[in-house]
Amino acid sequence: MDSLDLLYEVLGQIQNGIFSGTLDNVCTSLYEQHLDSSTRLKEMFDRIRRIDWQQFNEECVNLIIERYDTLEKTKEHRPVKAIYYEYDLDNGWSGAFFFCNDYNPIRNVDDDGFIDDDWACDYCDDFDAPELPYLPSSGIFYDEEGSNDALHYAIAELTRNFVAVNDYLHKVRPEIPNLFIAFHDQTPITRLSIEN
Repeated sequence: MDSLDLLYEVLGQIQNGIFSGTLDNVCTSLYEQHLDSSTRLKEMFDRIRRIDWQQFNEECVNLIIERYDTLEKTKEHRPVKAIYYEYDLDNGWSGAFFFCNDYNPIRNVDDDGFIDDDWACDYCDDFDAPELPYLPSSGIFYDEEGSNDALHYAIAELTRNFVAVNDYLHKVRPEIPNLFIAFHDQTPITRLSIEN
């Protein structure tokens, strides 16, 4: 299996973990596979595991609420149906939010089983996300054996964090649409909550 296929297999495990309520188990499993790894790789996994997301999360929530409220005050805007967070693995994990006017549930697939996520391209507002806490650059994820398991673990932890952001956001502002997450060009986009 090539590295891209393996990455998408892990993304599938992450999505299934979200829908089944077992994402914590997925993250733990990805971490524990490397308890006996080389010192360098183990240190990378431990550093990812110890990330303090609190400030980043607060900045994301405040920014989303501020932009949503500003957009709601404009007279000619179409309703926001989804908020998409996209990060760039080739550009230091930099991320941006997109307020989307459309959304296609993951259960809506075409005859070939393809999920159309073009809704994420139809946005009425976009803005840079706060800078992420430490995540190693994607260029150094490969260990001595050419594995990119640390990349998979970092994506799982980032996704788990955004599930928490989405949950908190809906506690304080339930009318704000769900968050979604993906790296640039990822298909399908990861859903952060069970769809109705």
